[in-house]
Amino acid sequence: MSPRASRSDVIDKTIEVFEKKVEAEEKEAEFYRSVLEKLRWLRTLKEKNHLSWKDIEEAMTLTCYDNLAFCCGPSKECPYQFSVLEALGIDPNDFAEFKVNAINKYLKKKLGSRDEFGGMEGL
Repeated sequence: MSPRASRSDVIDKTIEVFEKKVEAEEKEAEFYRSVLEKLRWLRTLKEKNHLSWKDIEEAMTLTCYDNLAFCCGPSKECPYQFSVLEALGIDPNDFAEFKVNAINKYLKKKLGSRDEFGGMEGL
């Protein structure tokens, strides 16, 4: 193999590397364009006087699992969750408190006031 041919292999491999990088960045850019579109829509949603259930469900698609029920607590400071809550007019701390109370109520109903669980007696 001539030295010129081996250089050609380097060129081809380098082209492949950069083509893959461009493809990956295009996919990442498309993801960010999609998020920006949803965030802009949330901004308009925030200004509405009345939200339909369809609006609420659509807003929640910005969260990781398409529903606020599966979001982390406010200490994670997730911009997706906080953006959705802001658009819906819900305080993140109030929402977290609601989730804790709802889960505790469910567990008490499902499991009863079992002393062996500790902390359940105050529910």
